[in-house]
Amino acid sequence: MKFITQRRQTFFQAEKEFRFCTGAKKTYDENYREDGYGFIEWDAQISGIPVEKVKLLIVEPGKPQIKKAVLPAFVFGLSKLEHIVFDISFLKNKQAEKLPASLRSMMLSRRLAFKDIVQDLVKNKVEWQDGTRLENLEALFIIADEEKEKITTRLSAENLPGLKYLGFKFTNKNELETFSRFSDLTDLELGDLRDFPLFEHIAHLPLYSLDLTGTGNKFDISGLKNLKTLKYLRLNGIRPEIDCNIFTELPELTELVVLNSKKILNVEALLDCRNLKSINFLDCADPFKKGIKDKFNEDNYEILEIKYA
Repeated sequence: MKFITQRRQTFFQAEKEFRFCTGAKKTYDENYREDGYGFIEWDAQISGIPVEKVKLLIVEPGKPQIKKAVLPAFVFGLSKLEHIVFDISFLKNKQAEKLPASLRSMMLSRRLAFKDIVQDLVKNKVEWQDGTRLENLEALFIIADEEKEKITTRLSAENLPGLKYLGFKFTNKNELETFSRFSDLTDLELGDLRDFPLFEHIAHLPLYSLDLTGTGNKFDISGLKNLKTLKYLRLNGIRPEIDCNIFTELPELTELVVLNSKKILNVEALLDCRNLKSINFLDCADPFKKGIKDKFNEDNYEILEIKYA
């Protein structure tokens, strides 16, 4: 998963010395201190913060802070901030539109430790509100499930004109319409696909990477062949058959990762994918058996991981 992982990091990662956390000190000590994150007190004044260094901020509120669902005042003055992670409840009161113009990525999470409080906060209150426009945001990843539909169904190129990367788990079929409001998305990370007709809704996108996790038994994968610009593909928990001949229809495919998918056919077709540099199959009921594995020469690939396929 070398290439697709590196691709994701370009949207969401900052170098170690530019990573910070704010909120509950205990959470910081247990989860972030050892990884070298700096710590900023919740009520810190912007004048006492090394603004030039804060490029990634993880907001980990304690119970009193999550109840108020108001971001620390200093956040809006972080002029070099590029990446932020915070609870979905902080979208209340149009706080997102006040974030620094330098922001490139946003990850919306859910503080499970305070689930009851958060559910009460977000019920009928959290949504991507009209007028909330983030001009330079390139990546949005939504981990929270509850109330998420009020966000995804209101996203568009009008309020997020620079968006390239979008990730979320489906709540229902209505969220498929989200993709019709964008024309420049290049990276999708989607989960809980069920049997939704995904590919007919994303065929117009100039996709560079695609990460799909969890489908129903009748999920139609045939539309994958229409994504001619696709370079990196990760498939996890795909229940219907995957005929590897479909990958020969993707002329730019460079990396293929298939996990936990038990109905893989015709893997020898991968030998005809001329630009394929990385192949990784894991827990897929051994589709490379009967001597097929010997046809794949490690010297022809940067990564070839099929031993435990």
